[in-house]
Amino acid sequence: MRKKFLLLVLIVITLSVAVYSDFVVIGDVRIQEEVRPVIPLNDIFLNNIEQINILKPDYVFIVGDLIYGYTKNKEELNYQWNGFFKTIGFLNSKYYLVNGNHDTSSNEVGEEVFKKRVGELRWVKRFKNKLFIALNTEEISHVSEISDEQFLFLKNALKKYKRVKYKFVMLHKPLWWKNYDENDWFKRIHPLLKKYKVRAVFAGHFHEYEYRKIDGIEYIVTGGGGAELEDESYNGAIYHFLYAKESKNGIDFYIVSNRGLLRKDFVTPEKKERLKDYIYSLMPEIKIKREIPYEIKITNPFNSRLKFKLSYNDNNYYFTSGFNKAEFELLKGEEINIKSMLRYKGFDKRRIYPIPSFTVETLDINKKTYFKRNFEFKLDDKYFIDKLTALKPVKTKDSDLNYLFDEPEKNYDELIELLKNNSVEITADIFHVFNIENDLYPNSKVLSFVKFTINSEVEKEMTLVFEGYPMDKILINKKLEYENTNNDKVIELTKKLRKGENEIVLIFNKNRSLRTLRIMKF
Repeated sequence: MRKKFLLLVLIVITLSVAVYSDFVVIGDVRIQEEVRPVIPLNDIFLNNIEQINILKPDYVFIVGDLIYGYTKNKEELNYQWNGFFKTIGFLNSKYYLVNGNHDTSSNEVGEEVFKKRVGELRWVKRFKNKLFIALNTEEISHVSEISDEQFLFLKNALKKYKRVKYKFVMLHKPLWWKNYDENDWFKRIHPLLKKYKVRAVFAGHFHEYEYRKIDGIEYIVTGGGGAELEDESYNGAIYHFLYAKESKNGIDFYIVSNRGLLRKDFVTPEKKERLKDYIYSLMPEIKIKREIPYEIKITNPFNSRLKFKLSYNDNNYYFTSGFNKAEFELLKGEEINIKSMLRYKGFDKRRIYPIPSFTVETLDINKKTYFKRNFEFKLDDKYFIDKLTALKPVKTKDSDLNYLFDEPEKNYDELIELLKNNSVEITADIFHVFNIENDLYPNSKVLSFVKFTINSEVEKEMTLVFEGYPMDKILINKKLEYENTNNDKVIELTKKLRKGENEIVLIFNKNRSLRTLRIMKF
């Protein structure tokens, strides 16, 4: 009798000891566009893995876009999957994978390789008090929707495990967004999730973060695992993953990002709209003209006859050009002059970007390009105010928006004045000179010049970030400020820049040039 009593006490004690488990959700960890297919690993994803290993979650879920895909070549697909599994091999937790549009590309070959290398395209996993259901938004003939068959699969799983405390649904595309048929989601899927008390739905696809809560269900987009970011940070476009921590009080979600630990609601649709309107209010004032005349002059400065190709880049739907493309030959010193009209069919100042451009190519006798460069239209102040205003981050009393230079909910005009008082106006002219040799720049192959003017009464300390091909030297106002001994592609310099005109010279060994110059802070 005593043995039975002790056994019963032991069972009661065992049941009373809670065993908590934590998990991570991360999305869109594929390689980035500019490196495919040469590099199958993603450094940002590896960095996220390092942080996940520190947290030691019990399991990790990746909500799609694991590889770049979009090919029916099995050899290429397997090469990319090898790169993914090599990367994920550094993860110390168990992991479970959801299919994304890049993974199977909604075709039979992609699905075949996915099933062989990964497993099922939809699944159900139960871990004690937690249920996870993965759906496939890339189902052939039902792309970006939940078919009747999948709806039944979801319904049966929720019904079978209805007594499980925490229920989660995962899919790649957030079908509750306006980009898709949100009416179908809220007519069919959402009521089912509400009926069975689903705690949260996780998705990726968009390379950003967003949180919303509807009828007690938390809808979370977490697509910042490593793929190229596609928007601004105020829209949640930061590298991150979601960490779910369980305790006696329930499950809390945290966002672990390259900007630190953030609240789960740091980006919501409402905040996006507030900030979007605010950001647009800081854009240059554009005096819209429907027809903008332009003139293009090209002169051949070389000793030999050269072939040129000139083409208009259709990079902005809201502009059309009266001139589109031409090929011509020029003798030494000969000039061609093209006059035409740029027509604008937009309706507000947001549509003017990106600024339209032309490409000029120099061709050899076989019509192969050996020099190519893009030129943006320089629209003068008849059409818009061409000033870039660099702004200091400004804290406000609105704690919900302190992740940016934030919009206060009330003292809007006061903040505008504050931003103006903490700004420096910069006008920049960027151009490149090739094959220059003189006393100041001996034996250099390429020079990139960046000239800009600081309209300020005092010197300003600014952080300049150079991104592009490895450069050998950086001169600021004719003084050597940096020698690149480590072949760095990203260089950050903090310097006091003088009032008035400043000049930056970048020296390269090869026929390359700067990709981006960012002026970060002052």
